[in-house]
Amino acid sequence: MNIGERGAVGCKDAARQQTCLVLRALLQQNAAFALKLTHSSKPLPHAKEMKIQCGGLNGLQSVLSDNADDADAAEVSDVSVLVRRALDRYVTLDKLPYSEIMQGIAAFEIRRRRGT
Repeated sequence: MNIGERGAVGCKDAARQQTCLVLRALLQQNAAFALKLTHSSKPLPHAKEMKIQCGGLNGLQSVLSDNADDADAAEVSDVSVLVRRALDRYVTLDKLPYSEIMQGIAAFEIRRRRGT
């Protein structure tokens, strides 16, 4: 979702949020090289956090997509459904094809501020 000029990701269900937190940690761990991160324990700048979250979801959507229209969709409409599909196919989050998902992270661009 977009809040003003910033992007944000949210979850309404505590159990699903925990799964998303695990996914986010795995995305960050696997994206360290692509984002030139050396210390994963430090808080990330907003732009890199959004690349990991939004780009990671876009990459996961692309990996799971059976048709080009879904793979190229600009946004993920339901993260919960996407994660459930990933778990159905790969059983656990650590078995996801992160090398392919990283392409979504590398390609993701945050929205630029509008001129005043």
